[in-house]
Amino acid sequence: MRQVYWKRILLNREDDKATLWRQIDAEPPVQMDPAEVEKVFCAAPAKKKGAGGGDGAGGDGALAGARLSLEPIRVLDKKRYESLTFLMRKVPSAAGITAAVLDMNVGKLSRDKLQMVMQNLGTPDELKLIKEAKGKAAPGQRLDKPEEFLLALHSFQNIKSHVRAWMYLLSFDEASSEIEVQLRAVKAACEALHASTALRAILSAFLSLGNYMNGGTPRGRADGFDIDFLPRIKDVRDREGQTCYVFLFDFFRRALPTALELPTQLRAVLHQAKSASLSRAGLELNMLDSDYTGIKAIIDPVVVNRMSEFVSDTFYTRMHDFLQVAKGKLVLLDALLKEVRGQFAETLEYVMIPAARRQKLSSDDFFDVMSGWVEDVVFVEQMLRDKHEQQEEESKRKKFVIRGGNKKMAGVETFDSVIEAIKSGSHGVNTVSDK
Repeated sequence: MRQVYWKRILLNREDDKATLWRQIDAEPPVQMDPAEVEKVFCAAPAKKKGAGGGDGAGGDGALAGARLSLEPIRVLDKKRYESLTFLMRKVPSAAGITAAVLDMNVGKLSRDKLQMVMQNLGTPDELKLIKEAKGKAAPGQRLDKPEEFLLALHSFQNIKSHVRAWMYLLSFDEASSEIEVQLRAVKAACEALHASTALRAILSAFLSLGNYMNGGTPRGRADGFDIDFLPRIKDVRDREGQTCYVFLFDFFRRALPTALELPTQLRAVLHQAKSASLSRAGLELNMLDSDYTGIKAIIDPVVVNRMSEFVSDTFYTRMHDFLQVAKGKLVLLDALLKEVRGQFAETLEYVMIPAARRQKLSSDDFFDVMSGWVEDVVFVEQMLRDKHEQQEEESKRKKFVIRGGNKKMAGVETFDSVIEAIKSGSHGVNTVSDK
C-alpha cells in the first residue's frame, strides 16, 4: 500500500480545547470500502533490477518528486509577498500593465494604481533570485504567483523608466502648481508687509508708548525694536494690570483709525504665508527639475532614433510634447523662486532683522511669528469690542431704570402736591366744603 508522508497530530485526551481536529474526532469516522481503497491505492509490483532504474523505493522517490513539483517556488520574504499579492488584486495582469503604460491609458491604470506599481517594482537582487530559482526548478515546478508577476512585468524592457516617466507626467501639474502656490503666498505676504499702513501705525504708536515708559533708562529713546518682541506686546501691562492694548486701541479709535485696519491688510496673507515654505518650495522645484533631466535622458534617444521596439508611438509622442511644456513651466518657476527669495531677503531687511539671523531664518518661521502677532491683535481687539458692547448695554439698561424711576417719582410728587392743594384749597381745586 502506498503511504502518505504527512506529519501526524496526536490529540491530548485531557485537553478539551475545541480545535478542528477535536471536533472531527468527536464526529463519526468516514466509512470507506477497504476493497476499493486497496484497488486504487495498492502499491505497484516491484520492478526487476535493471529494467526501470531501481526498486519499489525508487517508485516512492518519484512520487515524492511529483509531490514537490506541485509546490510553487517562493523566494520573496513574507512582507514583500503580501505586498505584491495585494497589488495583484488591484491592478491588471503584467501584460495589461505594460499595455496601459505604453498607451498611457489612465482608464486601465489610474495614477494611484500606477504609483502602487512603481512602489512594487522588483529590485535587481529580487529579480536575480527569482531567475536563479526558476533555472533550478524541477520539471513541472513553477514560480509562485508574486514571483511570476514580477518576472513577467520586468520582461518588458525598461518598465521602470517607462513607469517613472508616466508617473512624472501625471504628477507634474499638481507638483508644479503646489510650488507656485507656496511661492506666490510668500510673495504676497512680503508685498503686504511693505505696503501695510496699519502695521506702521501700530508699531509707531507702541514705539512712542514704549519710549515714554522707558524714559530715563538705557532702553529709552529707541528708534525701533526687535520684531521678535511683537508677540510680547500684549504682556506689557498698565498699573491696573490690563494689557497695553486697552490703552492703544482706545487711542486708535480716537486718533489713529488706520491702525484698526491691520486684520484687513495682513491677516489672510500672513496666514497663507506661514503655511507655505520658501525652502520647501526650492527643494521640491530642484527635485522636479532633477526628475525632468532624468526623464528627458530616457525619452530623447527614443525620439531621435525612433526606437519603436522599446516604446509605442503614443508614449514617445506624448512624452516628447509634454517635456517641452514642462521645461517652459520649470523655467518660469525657477525665475519666480529667485524673485521671491530676493523679496523675502528684502522683507527681513525691511523689518531690520540682523544679517546673521537673516541667513538662518526661514520664511515659514518668520511669517508664523508675524501671523501669530496679528492673531493676538485680532483677539484682543475682539475682546475689547465685546467688553465695550457689554458696557454700553449695561449703561443703556441703567439709564432705562433711572428714567423709569424718575417718572414714578415725578408722579408721586404731583400726587403729593394735589393733596396739599386740596388741603389748602389752592390752585382752583374745590374742596367738599365749597360744595
